Formats: sequence, C-alpha cells, structure tokens
Amino acid sequence: MTMWRVTVKPSENVNAWTTYVQQGIIAIGWPKRSDDDAPQVLRFQEIQKGDWVVAHVPEERGGGPCLALGVGCVLGPYHEVRRSELPPGDMWNGDFRRQYKVEWTIGPRSLRPILDYYRGTVHRLEPEEEAAILRSYGLPPR
Repeated sequence: MTMWRVTVKPSENVNAWTTYVQQGIIAIGWPKRSDDDAPQVLRFQEIQKGDWVVAHVPEERGGGPCLALGVGCVLGPYHEVRRSELPPGDMWNGDFRRQYKVEWTIGPRSLRPILDYYRGTVHRLEPEEEAAILRSYGLPPR
C-alpha cells in the first residue's frame, strides 16, 4: 500500500474538500483531455485500490501551513467524470474530474513536521511519512 498527498488547487479550495466528503471521493480537475499526459494526471492515475490519500490544503489556499483535512482509503479504480455529467451546482476546474472513491477519516491535522514541502498536486509519500500520518489519525498501518 502507498500513501499519496493530493493538494487542493486554489480555484477549488475548501469547496473541493466539501465535495470530497459528500461524494466520498478524491479528485483532481484538468483543463483539457489533451493534458492526459501531464505528469500530475499520470501520477494521479498510479493510485490503486487500497492506497491511502491525504487531502492537503496549503496555507496560501485557505488552510494551515501544512494542514491535512482528512485521510482516506481508496475503495475503487480510477474514474473520469465529464463536466456535463456532474450534478447541478457541482463546481469543478476543467473538462473532466478525475477521481477515485474513498472512505474518509475526517479531521484537520497539522502535518508541518511531516509534509513541510511542496512537490506538485499529487505526490507519493515515503513509508515513514505514511506511518506518521496514520498515527496522527489513530489509524493502523495496512
């Protein structure tokens, strides 16, 4: 199993987190279908069922310095939803919402000692970072 940090984009901010919780997903938007070879999209598609994800909101995007809003376990495969298929009022950035179903453990946690760096929207964490984050949420390692 692997843990991934998914950083909430400025245009999505905390509204994205509300969508994540209400719909039981983790997602990223991307402007065009031709961007499917963008490194962040390809990295996001590496996530597997059973992996962990951390929803990360950096300070400049309305969160704390290294604030995680929740940690979740991925329940299913990668899926794309076209903007036209989203429910009315569902704000999203891009033509597609790329997503996975997730079971969330909710709660803000300051992860400054663990995640005090930025490496793009989607980043695979080291095993020791994963273990520290799971401990902060009181979850057993998988």
